[in-house]
Amino acid sequence: MGKVTVVISGLPGNMATLVANAVEQSEEFHLLDAGLTGPDIEELTSVEIGDRKIRLCPPTRRLMLHQYISYAREQQKLGPILIADFSDPNAVNENAQFYCRYGMPFVMGTTGGDRELLKQTVEASSVSAVIAPNMAAQVVALQAAIEYMAETFPDAFSDFDLISLDETMQFWITNNINGRMPYVLGTMKAISFLAKQVEAGVRGKVFSMIDVLKG
Repeated sequence: MGKVTVVISGLPGNMATLVANAVEQSEEFHLLDAGLTGPDIEELTSVEIGDRKIRLCPPTRRLMLHQYISYAREQQKLGPILIADFSDPNAVNENAQFYCRYGMPFVMGTTGGDRELLKQTVEASSVSAVIAPNMAAQVVALQAAIEYMAETFPDAFSDFDLISLDETMQFWITNNINGRMPYVLGTMKAISFLAKQVEAGVRGKVFSMIDVLKG
């Protein structure tokens, strides 16, 4: 498998910009010099990532992006091409339908939209996707551990609220994440994971961040 090319959707939004910079600085990935922007930007524009200019297509010109990706794939002999979506909640389903229609596997980090429809769209298509409302690996792992305890030991905490009924024990779980870097690093893991699934020929499957962490 050659270097994975990543197309960013959601620039110039904060999270999309952070992911774009991480991709640009990575030795594993190649950042395509074109991407999607949000519905509030109606004209063609561009944004600088590092020392590169990334051309942005508004949602009304998604097809133009597809045409450019096809051109770049042929001219630059690109390897696998994946989308990392941190766009607008209102664009989630339309973007996913676009990705699936034109055979572009994607990582959906954007929250909102019709999540059941999103899942159905992927499963009815020829592409696979990582769909996760939370990309921070530490938080996802903690959530999975809590779910495992609840399912495996259903009676262990039946007498607990935040304080046990006899007030002899307190129990709480907290997390405190400063900044967005854990979410960026989680997204990079998700992109790498999805690229391996695509190379293995997996189609029409929805993966979660739990799947990503399991490898």
